[in-house]
Amino acid sequence: MSISPVTPPGGPGDCTSCTATRDLLISFTNASPAPANGYIVKWKKASDSTYTTVSPNPTSSPVSVSNVPACEDVNVIVQSFCAPGQLSTEQSTTATGVGYFLRCGCSFQGSIGIVEFYQYPNISLFFGGVTNGTTITLSYNAQGRPNRFEIYNVITNSVVATSGWVGTGGYTGPWSPGSPGSANGSLTFTYDISGSYFLRVAAGPANPSTEESDSWEATLSCTTTPPPPTYYYYTGILCGESIQQTFRSTLSNLAGSTTVVRILCAACGNTEQCFDTITGGASTNTNDVIATYADCEACNGTTTHVAISTIYTPCSIVSTNNLTASDIYIDSELTDIAPGVQLYNSSINNITTVSLIASSTGTIYNVNNSGLVGTATSNSC
Repeated sequence: MSISPVTPPGGPGDCTSCTATRDLLISFTNASPAPANGYIVKWKKASDSTYTTVSPNPTSSPVSVSNVPACEDVNVIVQSFCAPGQLSTEQSTTATGVGYFLRCGCSFQGSIGIVEFYQYPNISLFFGGVTNGTTITLSYNAQGRPNRFEIYNVITNSVVATSGWVGTGGYTGPWSPGSPGSANGSLTFTYDISGSYFLRVAAGPANPSTEESDSWEATLSCTTTPPPPTYYYYTGILCGESIQQTFRSTLSNLAGSTTVVRILCAACGNTEQCFDTITGGASTNTNDVIATYADCEACNGTTTHVAISTIYTPCSIVSTNNLTASDIYIDSELTDIAPGVQLYNSSINNITTVSLIASSTGTIYNVNNSGLVGTATSNSC
C-alpha cells in the first residue's frame, strides 16, 4: 500500500514537502548493570540514511527531542556506552508519522495491491491561511477499482461531503444494487475554521474475475468568495427637473458633491438618465450607478470637445493616470482665461475634471481643483 503527495500539472509549487514538526519523548529501560558512560541515542527520518545523535551525548532516559519532522516515520536507536569503543547492540524503534498533509492546490495518489475491501489511512487536510467560509473542492479519479471519497470533520464526528462509490463496477460490491458513479468527479464543502478535517478513501473489493489492484488520485482546491462590496445609498434629482430617484454606489463621497451620475430612472420609463443635487439616502436599493460625470452637459453628451492634439501638434503628455493628448480637450463653450492662455479639461473613464491650461506657446501648467494655476509641468505641446 502506498499514499503519496504529488504536484499536479500547473500546481502552485512543492506539494511534497512537510514543514510541520513535533516533539519526541524517548523513554527506555536502563540496562542492568548500568553502562559506565550512559547511553547513545540517535534518530532519523525513515527516508534518510544518516542518524542525528541526541545532545548531550551520552545521555540517560528519558530523552526529549524537539522539532522532529511530523509527517514521516522517525527511526530511533539506543545503545549502551560501556567504555570508549565499546557500544552495545542497537535497540531500535519507530515513531509513526502523522502522514503528509493534503494542501490547497496539491494532489495525493494512492494504491493498494490486495483485492479485498480496503480503508486507506486517513489523510489530514491542511487549511493554514484559508479564510473561514471558503468553498473547498476535492476533485477525484478512481483509476482502478471503485473508490469512495469522504471528507470527515473530526470535531463534529461527521462526514461533511462524500462521493459515494465511484469508478468502474459491473460486479457485486458495496455499491449494489446499481453501479458506481462516474470515476471522475468532485465534491465540495464549506470550510469551518473550527473544524479539523480528514480525507478518507475506501477501495471496494476487486472483481473476482480480474482481481485488479486499486489506484486513485485526488486534488484539493480552495476558492475564496470575495466579500460583497460596501454600498452607500443616495437620492438625486433629474438634471433640470424635479424627479427624484434613489440609487447606490461604492463611492462614499457623492452626497453634497457636484458629481453627476447616470442611473436607471424608474419614473422615466426605466431609461438611463442624469441626476445631480445628490444627498444621502437611508433606504436600501439595487439601483447601481452606471457612470459619473462632472456636469449634466457632459452626462447628457451635449458638450462639444476638441482634443488638444488637434490644436497643438506635436503634443507630448506624460500622465500618472494614463491620460494621452487625445484625452485632453477644450470645451468649445469656454473662452481664454487670459490672453494666450486656454483652459483645458481631461476626460478618462467617463470622468471629467479640470486638469491643466496651456499658453499660446504650448507650455502646459497645472490647475488645482479650485482653478488656481500652479507651476509649469514637464509636458509641452
